[in-house]
Amino acid sequence: MSGLLQRLACAAIASGLLAAGAVAAPGSANAAEIDGLYIPDGTTIDPSFDPSTGGSYAGGGGAPGPEKGHTPRSGDCKWRQAGALPGGGWSGPSTGCYLIGTTKNATVTYFWRSASDADSCVQGKGFNANVSPVWQSAGCLGSGNTTILWGNVASNKQVKVKSLAVVTGSKVEWE
Repeated sequence: MSGLLQRLACAAIASGLLAAGAVAAPGSANAAEIDGLYIPDGTTIDPSFDPSTGGSYAGGGGAPGPEKGHTPRSGDCKWRQAGALPGGGWSGPSTGCYLIGTTKNATVTYFWRSASDADSCVQGKGFNANVSPVWQSAGCLGSGNTTILWGNVASNKQVKVKSLAVVTGSKVEWE
């Protein structure tokens, strides 16, 4: 199956689970796997979750279930680029690799640096205690970082960018 077809199939599977308000059910082996990727019991699956990307687990202890052969998919999960148009509005989300939280206290850290002559502000996506998405500032000007609650959620890391330049847009690199 081609890479595009695999991504579409994964998205369809994840969408079907999300339409049903998917949470990996305790004790249900079928509900705890998407496209062969282990999803811990009680994990909420966010609509932005794309299991075809590389990714990792967060929350301590590494990948859950390695004795069953469950490991994260490798991939290019390092620096990515995102940009914003001039005018000061926030860009749409720029999506990175997946992250599967294995505890309610799992966190994610975002790092970013300017990749253009224009200054930027950046926000990173996380989840509150009710597993609703929240956006937290990762700073402004030339670089920054933030650590934000992720919890028991399977989703993809995302950032939004705002250009501080009046005439030009801005570009950042982030991970």
